[in-house]
Amino acid sequence: MLLIYRKYYGGRMTLRLLAVFWAVMSVTGLAVEYLFTWLGLVPTNHPPLVAMEGVSWNYTTILNIVAMVVLAGLYWLYRNRERFGGGAGYAKDPVCGMQVEESSAPATAIRDGHRYYFCSDHCQQRFTTDPDHHHEAPNHAADEEDSVEPDTVSRAEVDPVCGMSADPATSLSAESDGRSYHFCSSGCRDSFTSDRLTTTPAQRRGVTHRHRPPP
Repeated sequence: MLLIYRKYYGGRMTLRLLAVFWAVMSVTGLAVEYLFTWLGLVPTNHPPLVAMEGVSWNYTTILNIVAMVVLAGLYWLYRNRERFGGGAGYAKDPVCGMQVEESSAPATAIRDGHRYYFCSDHCQQRFTTDPDHHHEAPNHAADEEDSVEPDTVSRAEVDPVCGMSADPATSLSAESDGRSYHFCSSGCRDSFTSDRLTTTPAQRRGVTHRHRPPP
């Protein structure tokens, strides 16, 4: 989990999360100990035999063998999941490695005729910035209706209202002053268009806007 956090948030934030996790677990352990002591639930008599003197066949040995067989079977099913239709409709984020549902992926990109799915705009931006660094092949080729030239990666546009990235292929857009602007939501688009309706191009050039210019 920390390795995923390092890819997504960076090393400094991961160290902070590690410190917070450690502090929370330590405080929780102390709180449970003091609570059980206060309630009188801590046993005073301890069993004389803590560990077995030797290896012997008993019910725990049988349970361990059964657990190992089940684990081996689950691993075999994982390695052959595609043969049984497993993982259909899901893809792996090439940046952070998370599993993403293809039908509701927050962001996508196409490279070398393959469509990549991402868990967030942040991972998509890292991929588009340096796609050769994330060279793991996706599960399948891009759909024909994508109509994207091969050997290209779709570039995300910046929402001029909130600054979030917006996929030009799927995001809402609006025309203003001869340029196309893309938005992450209908709220940002409505805010942008209402501001443009109340000002003239000369006024917009003469004042500092609260909207961000496109890249």
